[in-house]
Amino acid sequence: MNMSQLPLNAPPSSTTIDSSSSSSVSTAPPPPATVMDSLWAVGYRVLGVIDYLGETFTGWLGITSPRYQYVIDEIERRKRLELDEDEQEDQVATARIANEEAAMQPQQQQPQALHKQAQPKP
Repeated sequence: MNMSQLPLNAPPSSTTIDSSSSSSVSTAPPPPATVMDSLWAVGYRVLGVIDYLGETFTGWLGITSPRYQYVIDEIERRKRLELDEDEQEDQVATARIANEEAAMQPQQQQPQALHKQAQPKP
């Protein structure tokens, strides 16, 4: 068959020539998609569109946040405050201990200082 004899909208057939023989082997084009394959593809695309629209509308309406988010936020705020108070109490206790230790050290050094002053100069 000549190329000029093929209809214009016919798919080209692939032909291979075997070097050992002079016969040509033509391979058939892939089989057309079945109805189920077509329905599956359409359904998959429709589901994607519905999913996109659902996410868009829920975001637009503002119903994507948790129902009791304000309760969760309040619990977290109270925990932070409690931790801050504990840290402040620890700092106060540390400062109090440091002050008490500082107050004890000068009392121990004062008698030595007085004793040094009481000695006559030669």
